[in-house]
Amino acid sequence: MVGHVIFTFFSTECFDSFEVSDPISSFQISFVGSFNGEPSFVKSLGWIGLIIFGLGLVFFMVYSAMLQSFLRRAIAARREKLTSEEEDWKAQRLKLLDEIEAAEGNKAPS
Repeated sequence: MVGHVIFTFFSTECFDSFEVSDPISSFQISFVGSFNGEPSFVKSLGWIGLIIFGLGLVFFMVYSAMLQSFLRRAIAARREKLTSEEEDWKAQRLKLLDEIEAAEGNKAPS
C-alpha cells in the first residue's frame, strides 16, 4: 500500500523523465549513484519504493506459506476425525433407515 502511494503521488520524485525517442543506452540505473546525486533513471525515493514493494511481496509469500501450512494441518486433522467416525455414522444411518421402514410397515426391524 505504501509503495502504491509513493509511486502514484510522487512519481516524478521516483523516476527521471524521458522522451519516447530517447535511446535506451542513455538510461543509467545506479543504486548508490541515485543517493549520491549522480544521474540515474531511478531516483532515491524510487529505490525506497521498490524496496518497500519487494519487502511487501516477501512478507506476503511468507504469510501465504504459513496459511497453507495451517490449513493443511487443519484439513488433515478434520479428515482423520471424520474417517474415524465414518463407520459409526453409516451404521446409525442404516439403523435409522430400518426403523423408518419398520414404522411404515414395509420391513421388519433387524
